[in-house]
Amino acid sequence: MSTRSELMIKIRPKVEFDKSLDSSAAERFQNETLRPIAKFQNEIIISYFLKDLGNIDLPKGSRDRATLIEERLKKNLTLKNNLVGMIVALFTEEEFVIYQSDISGINKRIILLLVQRLQSQL
Repeated sequence: MSTRSELMIKIRPKVEFDKSLDSSAAERFQNETLRPIAKFQNEIIISYFLKDLGNIDLPKGSRDRATLIEERLKKNLTLKNNLVGMIVALFTEEEFVIYQSDISGINKRIILLLVQRLQSQL
């Protein structure tokens, strides 16, 4: 029987990144944990974000759309917390310990990652 942590790792898609670069622990955590989870959760993240917009239409201009997405994620605490939760819920026990040691820093990385992901796909 597999452990929860083994299953969490197994279901994540592979994300390519340059492992030869001398990255900080935070960058490694982002590349090895956050990016694969965000990719795995992509459809639900987009769906949840669009549902949260409700009747608000996304602006046609890419700059206005990017601004709306960024402001929405930074100012709407319920949206922000729920999206962060969609990522954190898929951490292994070991990753959760790392997360608890730098909640604020990792949350900032998650939001930045989600902003970029949503801006590139909507």
